[in-house]
Amino acid sequence: MRFGARERDRPHVPPGNEHALRVATAVTRSRHRYSPRARVGYELVLPDLLAGALPTTPQAQAAKAFINTLTDDECDRVVSLAEVVKLARGR
Repeated sequence: MRFGARERDRPHVPPGNEHALRVATAVTRSRHRYSPRARVGYELVLPDLLAGALPTTPQAQAAKAFINTLTDDECDRVVSLAEVVKLARGR
């Protein structure tokens, strides 16, 4: 039921921001339960979610495509989506 709840979005944030925030927070708090690629994606987007942003579906899919090219070690080292893109394009 962790991801099934219906949250009311905060004022002035895109619809779905609260749900995304709940999922990202759960993943980052329980890192051992998730793959390195899932962790890095949620960990990198969490600050933006807290600020009230929400990536569009195409943005999220593009980020996931870049993240999926990383090794487990790279996933543990990256600190920004720009770094993920740089590593992915350097292949």
